[in-house]
Amino acid sequence: GKDQGYPDDQIRDICKRLGLPNSVQELIGSEDKQQWGATLPMTQRLLLSLARVLISNPDMLCIGKFLQHFDDGATKRLLKTLREFVDLRGLCQDPTLRHLRRPRTVIMTTSSMLDPSLANDILLVKHTGIHAMKTDGDQNTTS
Repeated sequence: GKDQGYPDDQIRDICKRLGLPNSVQELIGSEDKQQWGATLPMTQRLLLSLARVLISNPDMLCIGKFLQHFDDGATKRLLKTLREFVDLRGLCQDPTLRHLRRPRTVIMTTSSMLDPSLANDILLVKHTGIHAMKTDGDQNTTS
């Protein structure tokens, strides 16, 4: 945490938002070396990877079929967190400085229909071409 310049409370808050259990959060602060592949299930390793990215606060984040590994509840939590990342221009940042931060963008691919109200733009790729979809939450029609 601190040796990379990220406050421990920021790291803990992002891990909590993503749904990482306390046992994993405790491992993060530990000095012990871990073989994550042998210690943690795949979904927790994926969440740790996403936490690392969100903590580093990039301007653009590209995610490919990441959500297919999670159940509906976890998927909704992750989508909400990614929406907050875009809206707040980063997570766990000083809210009074939001207007000074650059916009954040998340580009994601998925093989299932998700809540369209959480996206600014949705492109549906089919064998007939690429179709823009409405994202107002009450309609799911292509244009």
